[in-house]
Amino acid sequence: MVKPREIVRFARSLVGVPYKHRGRNRSGIDCAGVVSVTAKRFRCPFPHDPTDYGRACRRRYVDDQVSRSLDRVATNRARVGMVLIVVPGRSLTHLAIVATMRTMIAASNERDVMSVREELIDWKTVVGVFAFRGVDY
Repeated sequence: MVKPREIVRFARSLVGVPYKHRGRNRSGIDCAGVVSVTAKRFRCPFPHDPTDYGRACRRRYVDDQVSRSLDRVATNRARVGMVLIVVPGRSLTHLAIVATMRTMIAASNERDVMSVREELIDWKTVVGVFAFRGVDY
């Protein structure tokens, strides 16, 4: 069974990969791509990889797509290696992987940083927590 630290180690290996909308490899990746590529690496089921979305996709759409492949858990049950749905702004919905209980790994397309990075988690903006299937949390 896959260990959460393996998920985080792989996700951290993506830090610095350039941001690319709908990207799914090391030449360019977005936040859903970080989750998709990580799931694929560990053969965790993620058949509903959301790829038909705009730059500011709706929370309900992301939640629906992710919940088809991953197991929803309560926010207070979040663990390292799990997936977060974060809504940092009015129209932006973001996916990330919990690296530590204070940080997450995500692809960012902010003006100053257009790459995968590890950043602080603002738990007030977390609207969903999901566990990869086949990981020993």
